[in-house]
Amino acid sequence: MKFQIVFDNSGDLIDFVSVNPEVLEYYLDQLNQRNQNSFSIQNKSWANTVDQRIEQLHMILDSVNSWFEELTDWRYDMFASEKYLDQHNLNKLHADWVRSQGQIYDIDTKRQQHNFSGTAERIHDMFPDSERFVTIGNLLSKLNKMSEYADINQNVHALEMSFNQIRFEMSNGSWQQFPNIFDKSVLTNDIANFSLTFNHLGRTLYNKFVYFDLDLEHDDENSFDELLGCVGISLLQPQTIPLSTQYQQWCSSHGRKPFGDNLNLGNIPDLPDRLTHYRQLIYKNLKSNNNFSIHIT
Repeated sequence: MKFQIVFDNSGDLIDFVSVNPEVLEYYLDQLNQRNQNSFSIQNKSWANTVDQRIEQLHMILDSVNSWFEELTDWRYDMFASEKYLDQHNLNKLHADWVRSQGQIYDIDTKRQQHNFSGTAERIHDMFPDSERFVTIGNLLSKLNKMSEYADINQNVHALEMSFNQIRFEMSNGSWQQFPNIFDKSVLTNDIANFSLTFNHLGRTLYNKFVYFDLDLEHDDENSFDELLGCVGISLLQPQTIPLSTQYQQWCSSHGRKPFGDNLNLGNIPDLPDRLTHYRQLIYKNLKSNNNFSIHIT
């Protein structure tokens, strides 16, 4: 089964292939009966945070370039705003950050290049005459630049993680709750691009295992006993993740059927080829405060 989300005002859409079609049909039917098929982002500052992360990454690259080129005769690539949402660009920035720290700085050659003055001369004075070649990573530590340099890595990852799980709720702020009529076997630990997010009172059985309620001492289990008006979009790579041996053994010891932590609805079939497009589409629509609705196609 195929379905899509369609954003208000822009008409932009994202196509999905369902992984739990019966759950999807039931969920949509419940929403439509209540005239509640409209979702808005829970974190209203999400787009502003993405803006800040783009700006921070751009600023740190600009700052590093102002002194890094003198050490290496090389500069980091910098991009127009939304180009930082392109994973190819982020991957290259990250790879350059890793690779650069192993590059060799030739103290004597650099002294001559800079006429025995400035930073090159200061670096010469930092090392004994027996040490003429040092790695850039070692040099950055000596120059007290490593903390600033590490900000490149941190900002790349922060921007990537912005799209890992974006949570949405009913756009009118109402609380919607339907009984879950499905067997708990629909719950897995798989990663999917569209899911019903856990916003329930209690812990799932898997969560109780993770957080050491190993004797099931407390009666706060809620493994998606209800389906709520909360969904999530993730632009992570979909994955099938089997339940761990340890968790299954623990369930067996309590006479419980093992099931996972996620109730997934669908995946984006062309995500690997169009990741940048979907990041920019979501970013643009959430920046404009556009809601979306779900439709079976």
